[in-house]
Amino acid sequence: MRGWIALLAFAIVATIVAAAISINATRDTVPEQVRACAADGGAQLVRSSETLGALRRDVEARRTRLGRMFPVGEDRAVVIQGLDYRVLVLAGDESAPLDADVARRTFLDPSKYIVVAVERDPTRVVETCARRADD
Repeated sequence: MRGWIALLAFAIVATIVAAAISINATRDTVPEQVRACAADGGAQLVRSSETLGALRRDVEARRTRLGRMFPVGEDRAVVIQGLDYRVLVLAGDESAPLDADVARRTFLDPSKYIVVAVERDPTRVVETCARRADD
């Protein structure tokens, strides 16, 4: 009888461990994939608004152009297009919205988004990185 109880306890523990490993393995790695791809491709990961000088000029002049929003895994992204630069903004459920004011909001506080990456011509990787992140 003790053998069966020990076997049952072992099976329960093994099931719990397997479930924990499975949940951890399905964790959202999309932001890490986008960051790595963008940085490897020559884009600059943004940590503060100082990196977004070109965007600042366009926000102040009200001449930012937004690309279409698109899904990236369970997240969503948009590319802000400037004259000679692009800014990728990746947002999750807890992020600020990707609406018409996203350029101003990104410039003021890029930490409101999961990933913000900027590239200047001739680099053209940020949108491709985001679209391939969960393939």
